Amino acid sequence: MFASERIKTIKRILMEKKHVNVTKLSEMLDVSEVTIRRDFEKLEREKFLVRTHGGAYLNDELLVDDTVIEETKEDPYIEDRFEISNIAVQMINDDDSIILTSGKTNLCIAKGLINKKNLTVLTNDLNIAYELSTNSSIKVTMPGGELNPASMTLSGKLTDENIRKFFVSKAFIEVEGASIERGFTVRSMEKASVLREI
Repeated sequence: MFASERIKTIKRILMEKKHVNVTKLSEMLDVSEVTIRRDFEKLEREKFLVRTHGGAYLNDELLVDDTVIEETKEDPYIEDRFEISNIAVQMINDDDSIILTSGKTNLCIAKGLINKKNLTVLTNDLNIAYELSTNSSIKVTMPGGELNPASMTLSGKLTDENIRKFFVSKAFIEVEGASIERGFTVRSMEKASVLREI
């Protein structure tokens, strides 16, 4: 089993059971206990778990947020989203100005920014803004516009106009589809308009 597959399995088990044991995982995944401990170290750096003597438990921040647990149960791509977000977070430096567009993967990126300093984040996603609001060293800017209560996102003419006024060093743009013939696609004209401006 590759390391990435093993990490996904550990995450899945943690989300289901909330606590895992080094010895049992070692036997289940047919790897040494040292390998499992290394995996735990990586996941602890990602704030996914907290190591204990002989095991680990799911990070309290994730346990407190029941919506994360529910999303994980309903979202078959949650492990992929966390994997993508881990790579993205490594690309973000202290003092950066970035855009996080709306979407579940970008919400995972927001969750990973807990240790970043002096970031400025422009987002049209209220869930992302709320997630980042707990870190006093991250300045969150929202472009205004019309609220879509179903997705908790801002869009419309005001959003588009205000986005044009910003300059950022990095943009993380989440789309819903990609094809060679049609390029990147999303489900609504409003979202397409915001992404075009970005």
